[in-house]
Amino acid sequence: RYWRDWSSDVCSSDLSTVTATITTALSWTASSNQSWLIVSPASGTGNQTLTFTAEANPTAVIRTATVTVSATGVDSRKITVSQAAGTVQQTLSLNTGWNIISVNVVPNNKDMKAIFQPLIDGGSLKKVMDEAGKTIENFGAFGGWKNNIGNLNSAKGYKVNVLSNSTLSLEGIPVQLPLDIALNTGWNIIAYPSANLQDAKALVQSLIDAGNLKKVMDEAGKTIENFGAFGGWKNNIGNFISGKGYKVNVSANCTLTIPAS
Repeated sequence: RYWRDWSSDVCSSDLSTVTATITTALSWTASSNQSWLIVSPASGTGNQTLTFTAEANPTAVIRTATVTVSATGVDSRKITVSQAAGTVQQTLSLNTGWNIISVNVVPNNKDMKAIFQPLIDGGSLKKVMDEAGKTIENFGAFGGWKNNIGNLNSAKGYKVNVLSNSTLSLEGIPVQLPLDIALNTGWNIIAYPSANLQDAKALVQSLIDAGNLKKVMDEAGKTIENFGAFGGWKNNIGNFISGKGYKVNVSANCTLTIPAS
């Protein structure tokens, strides 16, 4: 007898393994088409348990490898091994008062109250607000802490008011880039879900070229805007920074793309 085609999953961490059993009387060989997945043993005769050992997945996406088992006189068989993307941690630094934040990881639990629960437990959170004015805040005797925002949207930034300097840590799968962010006419609060710095004006240049951009503003009030005869478009923000969100005012519905690099 010979085995059938099948698939399996392996964890994202380094040296994670999964096994499969060959049932046959023939001599056979087994090989992987990806260097990150090692098959052991690579050959044998008769019944055998194969072990697939994976290196850590450093990417933001699930990757797959195909293991081919071959023997003389019979059709080869395929095993597809998928590795779930690795998780990373992001730490956000919050200053007393209002901050505009964004995330570059997608946590397993996207509920916004659950994400900010450590700040609630620590007594430092005052309010979270999205671009539509919906909040997470404490209504006291009228229901305590309520989440009117819902789940995290990794394309959006959020205003966060804290009572003292604080940090918030999140763990999850990296946001997959490039990411298209839909902008509505007027003010939007956008995420910058990249781990890398990028010149802020270069990132929004497509909006300038299309005639859609009116202004970009960071949490400190610094802007990218058109000063006309006094210098044209000026970038007073500098770089877009991981963990920060930005207010963007556009004259028409449009799209901003956050590139992969």
